[in-house]
Amino acid sequence: MVLLALIVSGFSIHLLTDVSLPLAFIIGSISTPTDATASEAVTNGLRMPRRVMSALRAESLFNDASGIILLNMSLLWFANGYINYGQTIQDFCISSIGGAVLGFAVAWVIIIFRQTLVRSRFNSLNAQNLIYILTPLALYALAEHLQVSGIIAVVVAGLLHNAESQQSLLLNSRQVH
Repeated sequence: MVLLALIVSGFSIHLLTDVSLPLAFIIGSISTPTDATASEAVTNGLRMPRRVMSALRAESLFNDASGIILLNMSLLWFANGYINYGQTIQDFCISSIGGAVLGFAVAWVIIIFRQTLVRSRFNSLNAQNLIYILTPLALYALAEHLQVSGIIAVVVAGLLHNAESQQSLLLNSRQVH
């Protein structure tokens, strides 16, 4: 959706103003993605099913991440003066899909580790908090090192952690303080 919005806004800005196409795409990539705060503001006070609200939040996070990837690609186009469409589409797919796969894989490993920790005698609130704080930082650094989207990796991992923690609320965990 963000890609379509960027294409429409980029060409519209270019055709309606005297702005170069790469600069129009930079402006479009900055202004088109909706963020989680904007979707919250629009839906504030509306009675919507919980699943719909969760889907809107998740989509907003992915839109933000996709917008940042597209902004980087638009900046490269502006700086270099040309764009290789095939390479750009390939880079976008590798970056976004790679980030999602990495985020899912790391989240899965961390969730298993955290559940094992909860069931062990070493479980503590400090250890749990440390995992929650370090996971996004380490995951972002790993993703960027592997040249995939760190933002998408962190978003996917965060969504999985959130879903898992909602299910784990009923667990009676032993915690050492």
